[in-house]
Amino acid sequence: MGISDIIAGFINEVLGEMGGTAELQRIELANKFNCVPSQINYVIATRFSPEHGYIVESRRGGGGFIRITRVAMEPEMLTMHTVNAIGDMIDVNTTAALIANLHKGGAISDTEARLMLSAISNNALRPVQPEGRNLLRASILKQMLINKNYAEIHAGGVDDDMRQRRELYMQMRTAADNEDFEKAAEIRDKIKEMEQ
Repeated sequence: MGISDIIAGFINEVLGEMGGTAELQRIELANKFNCVPSQINYVIATRFSPEHGYIVESRRGGGGFIRITRVAMEPEMLTMHTVNAIGDMIDVNTTAALIANLHKGGAISDTEARLMLSAISNNALRPVQPEGRNLLRASILKQMLINKNYAEIHAGGVDDDMRQRRELYMQMRTAADNEDFEKAAEIRDKIKEMEQ
């Protein structure tokens, strides 16, 4: 087991003990695991990203305060969150991680996951020049997810409460992206209240 796995395991344990929100210091973690702070940054960026269902608040100075919050999402909300996280381009490895997260979160079935992976694989995109594949892959994946989610919503699979939580979640994500962590925390608390 590598150091990144050990650090990620520790953070997951803390999240479990603290009810889904952990407040950590970058320098303390680096000292605990005898590594450089950039290793902590790497673990957080790759294992605790929004694509994996986490909100990360970070402040520089004073040891590098980090707050990580695990966000429980309904499948439809997870799908829309993933669409927003894709961006204009996406490589095949990141795509596989997002699809695995969607499958794990119950947003897509085994069959849907396999079809998506096949449709956006390098093999399927071979007719496109290599430098254009990541752009096309992002577009295809977004369209697949948007259309799947649209069909479910209009088939009556999403109630008003779910729509309201989805809207709040999108507001929380926007606030966090804009580094308005106080507003993101307020919205997170509203979502938690609705889920109880």
